[in-house]
Amino acid sequence: MSRRIVAIAFSAVAALAVLVVGLAGARGAGADEGGEGLALLHRAGSQAAKLGFDGTVVVRWRDGSGWHRQSVPVHMDDGVLRMGDDRLVSAGARRLLRTDAGWQLMWAGRPKGSEPDPARKYRFVVSGPTTVADRPAVEVDVRRDGASHAAERLVFDRDTGVLLRRDQLDEQGRLTRTFAFVQMTAPVPAHPAKPGDVPSPTAQTRGAAPHALGGVPDDLTAPKEVGHGFELAGVYSQPDGSAQLYYSDGLFGLSVFERAGDLVWGSLPAGGRTEQLGDIRVRAYRTGAGTALVWGSDDVTYTCVTDAPMSEVRAVAEDLSPSSSDPLEDVGHFVTAPFSWG
Repeated sequence: MSRRIVAIAFSAVAALAVLVVGLAGARGAGADEGGEGLALLHRAGSQAAKLGFDGTVVVRWRDGSGWHRQSVPVHMDDGVLRMGDDRLVSAGARRLLRTDAGWQLMWAGRPKGSEPDPARKYRFVVSGPTTVADRPAVEVDVRRDGASHAAERLVFDRDTGVLLRRDQLDEQGRLTRTFAFVQMTAPVPAHPAKPGDVPSPTAQTRGAAPHALGGVPDDLTAPKEVGHGFELAGVYSQPDGSAQLYYSDGLFGLSVFERAGDLVWGSLPAGGRTEQLGDIRVRAYRTGAGTALVWGSDDVTYTCVTDAPMSEVRAVAEDLSPSSSDPLEDVGHFVTAPFSWG
């Protein structure tokens, strides 16, 4: 399971969906509840689908071996986003990846549960004007209450609201990953969609998409809340039998793939680094898409895929893998029976 999930999560072009579509528009409460900065985030999500443009996005990220860089072409029209030499297509809630077997549906449908209001956890502060890809822009710092440094820095096109740059920072305020347009045509009203604009999965790949579930398999654990304000918003089954738990804090998304059974470290793909998250030993994979962490605990193998900061991921991993277990406490914190969001 972990080898497949890590490989899918870090398909080079899949990262760019986070920049232009995935992040652009928090899915929590109304835009007026978080001030001007949060209003810009909401505007980005609604505006991008109405515009057409071409551009080039450069992704830079840092791992244990230093900095890496990747350039990816982007084409947007009528809410259909094509990236990486037409390898990934994003349309609404659908994500399709072109593989050797044809187009494969990677994701379809929005989370079943509601996602938290990001303003409960973050402050969105407009820090001033700037320029990205020769376009006038507005910069917004995203900061957790009480934190000494911003968690993210978002830059929006002043005229259209499109998200032009996303900088991710660690707890010390150091840049760890950045997505930025380096070239972009002037956005124009989108052309009407035509039949065939969104490809269809092939017969060979139709069985590879995740399926929404109404509850959690009995042999796995699924806290309704983990880490710092990440709430369970969906449960999905994967073709290999693993369960995918989707969590959100209103700004960042986080998928945890669980499968009963001990982790076989030797079966993991090459390229990761063995690290410690508190008392938890993990294999970490970092690319332009974000971070994947693989670990085992109490006869369950976990793979966490996210673009959230490591400080957030550490707290999530600790909640999923308690170092000591009190049965009465477990009853209060973990949901192991099927449930519904209503």
